[in-house]
Amino acid sequence: MEIDKGLIINFLWSKKIAEMEVINESGGIKIGWIRASWPLAKLTVTKDKLELNGGLIGNLVFRPSDVISIEAGGFFAFTGRGLKIIHNVANYYSTAIFITSRPNALIAQIKEIGFLENKGPLPFDLENEISMYQSTGSFPMKIPMAIAMVVIWNVLFLLDQTKLFHANRSFGIPGAGAQIALAFVFLTFLSLLISQRAREIILRPGRKVSDISTTTYFFMLITGIMFLGFSLIPK
Repeated sequence: MEIDKGLIINFLWSKKIAEMEVINESGGIKIGWIRASWPLAKLTVTKDKLELNGGLIGNLVFRPSDVISIEAGGFFAFTGRGLKIIHNVANYYSTAIFITSRPNALIAQIKEIGFLENKGPLPFDLENEISMYQSTGSFPMKIPMAIAMVVIWNVLFLLDQTKLFHANRSFGIPGAGAQIALAFVFLTFLSLLISQRAREIILRPGRKVSDISTTTYFFMLITGIMFLGFSLIPK
């Protein structure tokens, strides 16, 4: 069977062009005073949109016209330097930083892809999507639901220290209350991944699984390990 070398070359070249049209980079994130290290954040850039996705920590989406400048700035021990996004979106924290080991190279790629120089109108669907994200702020959860989770978590841990769940347990040793709190958080995050209804209740309008998946898996891993560890502690 004879292989057409021209078709192969065209295919590889088309693939290369497609790769050049989008930047995908994993790293850390700092939004306001909240910070998370690699690999809990992802930077995605096309000529029409820049997205800094920190999952449950925050998700920021920008048009080219929203970004005043992008510059290297700040040093984060053990994790790299900052790629500082200076923007004019009122509903976002003024400080938005992507933490990476190669900020200058990323800035060059973003310029090459044409994002900063893009002055043209965006496609209608993309314009609506960006407007929706920006109107609800960077935090993906509904504030009352986030407050409810924190309150339930703390109440269960406080009740655990009163020996309500195990009268003969030594003070300071995690008991059933702590395990219930961990199971509650684990199952809440699991429901976000598998249930559309749960996402409608907990997340702000328009948020998708891909917006929260990385940090959700991370928190599930941590709470799952802690739950198993507390289960093995002698009571």
